[in-house]
Amino acid sequence: FFLISGDDAVLPAAKAWSEKYDALFNVTLAEKGSLTYHRGQAYRVQAGPVEQVIDTTGCGDSVMAALVWSYLEGLSLEDSALAGLAAGSITIETPETISPVMSAELLRERMGIPLK
Repeated sequence: FFLISGDDAVLPAAKAWSEKYDALFNVTLAEKGSLTYHRGQAYRVQAGPVEQVIDTTGCGDSVMAALVWSYLEGLSLEDSALAGLAAGSITIETPETISPVMSAELLRERMGIPLK
């Protein structure tokens, strides 16, 4: 798993890496969502709603943690990327680096993701 924060300019490189290496490359695109590449195939998901931006510290870590966790739980790449974005949207709404209210239930509620 590789997480890259950036913009559309890094997408061609992430796609090329995914064709060369057997790994998942997730590019977060802030309010535009994210794009995950695996074996050259792209999985794009849109960012969910954010009530208020408080602090972006920890958002990337939250995105990656939820993406990897949900993928290992058996969710599809697209649903795993949605779980990651949901975690990022929860984290951005709190001054803490790790949201004290983060849970599978809140992820489910935030994005409608069928987590176990």
